[in-house]
Parts: sequence; C-alpha cells; structure tokens
Amino acid sequence: MGLLKGAAPADFVQAAAERYKAGKRVHTIVWEAPALHAGSLADLSDLVEEVESVGWQLDHTESALVGASRPVILLLFRRREFTLPQ
Repeated sequence: MGLLKGAAPADFVQAAAERYKAGKRVHTIVWEAPALHAGSLADLSDLVEEVESVGWQLDHTESALVGASRPVILLLFRRREFTLPQ
C-alpha cells in the first residue's frame, strides 16, 4: 500500500493538473503520516516529482506533530509559467 496509504498519487496529480488548467497560482497538499519516520520517503518524493511534472514547483514545506508521534506535512507548490506539452 505504501506511504500514501489509500490515496493514489494519481488523485493528487489530477487535482494539481486541474488547478493548473484553471489558472490557479498556488496548490497545496496536506499529508498526515501514520507515524514518525526517519529516512527516505520515496513515495512522497515521487509525488512531488509527479505534481511538478504538471506545471507546479515545490516552493515551501511545513511540518508539525499531531499528538506525540503523527507528523503532518504541508507541501506548497507555486505555478511555473511555461506551456505544457500536449
């Protein structure tokens, strides 16, 4: 099932693509992890790459803990101004 659990990366990417096509300038993803984790987060890295591939650039991240051990991560993307290939 991976790090993103029931959420499919394609759902995040589709939402990002729709916001880009609608002319929006900012796109955010809030992700709540099931537990603390140390090390590489390949699923999350792949998600960032896929969202960037539809016209966004990761601009800022924030994190916090819910309770004692559940991190929440905010990914803020800003629109890149270029024409996407059709």
